[in-house]
Amino acid sequence: MAAAMRSTTIRHAVGYAPLVSTPLDPALTAAWVAPVRTDPDVRRDFRKLLDGIAATDLTEAATHLRHFGGPVLMAWAAEDRYFTLDLGRRLADCFTDAEVAPIADCRTFVPLDQPEHLAEAITTLVAATSARRSA
Repeated sequence: MAAAMRSTTIRHAVGYAPLVSTPLDPALTAAWVAPVRTDPDVRRDFRKLLDGIAATDLTEAATHLRHFGGPVLMAWAAEDRYFTLDLGRRLADCFTDAEVAPIADCRTFVPLDQPEHLAEAITTLVAATSARRSA
C-alpha cells in the first residue's frame, strides 16, 4: 500500500481526493505518506495498529462518550461522502453536551477545505462556553 502511494495519481485519485473538495498539493500529500514509506519504525507501528484494531473497538469506545463532561462541537463537513451529516448527528447524540455545526463546501478534511469556517465554529463554541461558565 505504501509503495502505491508514491504515485501522485494513485495517492490523489484513490486515496485523498474523495476526502476534499479543493485540489490537493502533491507535495503535501507526499509528506503525509513519506514516513510509512521511508521509516521502518513507522511501518512497524502502523502494522501493529492495523493488526490490533478489532471490529468492536469503536462501538465499545462509544459507550464511554456520555461520561465526557465538557462541551463537544461536531464541526461536520456537509458534503462528506463517507461520514454523512446524519452520522455526525448520531455521534453528537452520544455526548451529553454536543452540537453539530455543518460546514458547507467541504468533505472529510474540513481543515483543508474550509479552515476559516472551522476556526469560526471553534471560536463560537469557546465564546459560548466561556459565557456559560461566567454566568
